[in-house]
Amino acid sequence: MLNINPMLEAERRMLTVDQYSYIRTAHRVYGKAIKQIARETGHSKNTVKKVLRGEYSGYKPRIGQAYPVLAPYIRTIDRWLKDDKDRPKKQRHTAVRVQQFPVAVERPNISVT
Repeated sequence: MLNINPMLEAERRMLTVDQYSYIRTAHRVYGKAIKQIARETGHSKNTVKKVLRGEYSGYKPRIGQAYPVLAPYIRTIDRWLKDDKDRPKKQRHTAVRVQQFPVAVERPNISVT
């Protein structure tokens, strides 16, 4: 019997990250042919070729994390953390204190909950 539900059909055709990994490993490590991989996975040869060429555009790697709010305080916080390595555990700055530091400097009479 044919499956005519378009949602199930789309799920069957969409490639997951695991499928990308499987196709690449099967070809590069085990030396399987494109035709054999297509037969095993149920995807077309063109789809397998696209995966092997690296045409996966599902995500973009992040270049760097921007800290616009913390930028003026990064040096101070880094110095605290570096100094805390030598201190006893009970005397180190807590994560809450590090988070509250910029607020305490900018607006000393405002509390952070």
